[in-house]
Amino acid sequence: MTPRGRDAPSLWGQREGASALENFPGRAISAAIGGMFMIWRFVLLLALTTIAAAAQEREWAFVTNDDQAWLGFGVPESDDAGIVFSCTMGTGAIKIYVPESRKILTPGSKANVSFMAGGQAFTYSAAILANEQAGIASLEADAAPGDPLFAALQAADRFALSIAGEDDMFPLAGSDFASLLSACRKGA
Repeated sequence: MTPRGRDAPSLWGQREGASALENFPGRAISAAIGGMFMIWRFVLLLALTTIAAAAQEREWAFVTNDDQAWLGFGVPESDDAGIVFSCTMGTGAIKIYVPESRKILTPGSKANVSFMAGGQAFTYSAAILANEQAGIASLEADAAPGDPLFAALQAADRFALSIAGEDDMFPLAGSDFASLLSACRKGA
């Protein structure tokens, strides 16, 4: 037989010699419910944090430094980018960079990258590059500021990007192609 002193617990958390309030079964149940409430609060907080992180959507950003210009669609302050247009300013050459393709493509080969904007289709031949950081291939195509693609992108509200039969849709609200084209034009 186990001795039961003032601090020995019993069913419902009752202790011998404790006050009636301390031995009230509802108190133990309330404590258990309070513990479950704390767990659910934590789960809710975790879910809201996850939702907030997922809700941080990609957006367009135009950035320059001394000799480079970039227009990218991604999550600010992260490596998450869907597409990037860049150039060495004043050269008349624009690189179109797709950091990650979902298709398994062979680095060192070529693939067609097709844009659909404003009912028009534009296709570029892209080099497939190894992207060790992402563990999947990236693509890079060459364009020029005068390419009809850019006029179509400026007039549209979204565009579709197709790589090896895989399509992605990109919104154009907030994009600044005018600034990119101005920075990239030859002699600018």
